[in-house]
Amino acid sequence: MTGRADLPVIARPDAEVSTFSEWTTGSPGRQHAALDAALDAWADRARPEGMLSYTCFLSTDGSTLRHHTQWTDDAARRRFWSAESPEAAPTRLAESQVARVRTIDEVVPGIERDGLAVYDLYRSHLAAGPAPSTGCVVIVTIDFEGPDRDRQAQWVDAVISALETEPEATPGLIAAHFHRSIDGTKVVNYAEWISEQAHRDALDDGPDGLAQADRPEWRRVAEFPGVTDNTNVKRYLEHRSLSVAAATS
Repeated sequence: MTGRADLPVIARPDAEVSTFSEWTTGSPGRQHAALDAALDAWADRARPEGMLSYTCFLSTDGSTLRHHTQWTDDAARRRFWSAESPEAAPTRLAESQVARVRTIDEVVPGIERDGLAVYDLYRSHLAAGPAPSTGCVVIVTIDFEGPDRDRQAQWVDAVISALETEPEATPGLIAAHFHRSIDGTKVVNYAEWISEQAHRDALDDGPDGLAQADRPEWRRVAEFPGVTDNTNVKRYLEHRSLSVAAATS
């Protein structure tokens, strides 16, 4: 995360894959309790081999948690989430993970989980000049009509082209990190903004949190074939992280 040492370095070179998941808790009180329970569940557990960072974000509307984890590779992630033996097929959740989830549910029953999706970072757009401290993380999820990794890439390329050809930089946007889901059906834009208000102001120019002037580059994004939903936009101000390993060059 630009300008914040306590948050994950999204473009770190040793992270081959990342996972995103969302928990719906329904109220700020339950949201904070679920955050505490999720981190407390790690208190007596060693960080698994291959996990580089684990961060929980609290949405500004008080209803959800966003989990973001970086891994050296997908094999490490699969070993963690599935059977304990590295040789075993990943067909069941490891007993240690079942126990961890159970302890969280005992504290905050009724959490709605949207499932875990695996992504790789495809491209990033960085604003020119010195990077200010990140005041707000905005996560935009784009859904596509069926799996197609090339289509994901082409959509991201179109957005970055539009951003880079803007006459002026989008005020308040620090960085936009575009992740493609491994299954080819989604793109997640993990965007860094100077503040929540800066992002709200940007929404006046477009529905997906990126300024959309009446230019051919943005019309191409707006009319891109195969996009089924681009309205899933969440802002996050608060977070807590597990210990994060330093990125290597």
